[in-house]
Amino acid sequence: GGNLRSLLRLLASGAVLEEILIECPQCGESFAVQIETAVDGVVETIEDCAICCRPALLRITTTSGEVRSVEVEVT
Repeated sequence: GGNLRSLLRLLASGAVLEEILIECPQCGESFAVQIETAVDGVVETIEDCAICCRPALLRITTTSGEVRSVEVEVT
């Protein structure tokens, strides 16, 4: 369907998505988020917890297409 086409388009454009598990700073549960690793540096994004739905600030550092560190904070 449309999701596969979107994913293929992302892969063709050089974007690389990686799924990582993070721990919610509010409820302590782990949940998966997809992040783009094609850009080197630090990306900040806000993700809602899949369990308690409260927002968490993610600070993700990537180098050479690999995740180097992930910091998770209460927003």
